[in-house]
Amino acid sequence: MLHVIRVKGVVQGVVFRPFIYRLAHNYGLKGYVKNLSSAVEIVVSGEEGAIRAFLRDLKAKKPPLSRIDHISISINPLSLEEDSFHEFKIEKSKEEDEGGVVIPPDISICAECEKELFNRSNRTCILLQIAPIVVNASRSSKKPLMTESIRQ
Repeated sequence: MLHVIRVKGVVQGVVFRPFIYRLAHNYGLKGYVKNLSSAVEIVVSGEEGAIRAFLRDLKAKKPPLSRIDHISISINPLSLEEDSFHEFKIEKSKEEDEGGVVIPPDISICAECEKELFNRSNRTCILLQIAPIVVNASRSSKKPLMTESIRQ
């Protein structure tokens, strides 16, 4: 069965689509997620039990900065589109004429992200690798902006 899910609330700019992508992959679902101007649209195809668990976790494990105001679900039991999905993916955003997006307020970094950001053994964040170069360059007008090598 093909499920078309629309989620309204603070669901854009809060890593909601990557969360949905990981969740769908965890349950072996196929389809897509994309931003609309007034919601996030999720189309999933898969086993009914997996879809129920996906919907449960969508609400229970949502990103901390997101807020779900409304979820609508349309079920199409005889959809030809269902067979056209071979994977789950994040699709390009689409604008609509109806409604508007809820933009989250400026937020500070959460404690978990801050801990990861300043963990010296975690060098996956390029900002930590480049920031010292920019700081050192701004302190001396004689130095070119990129004088130090980036260490990994």
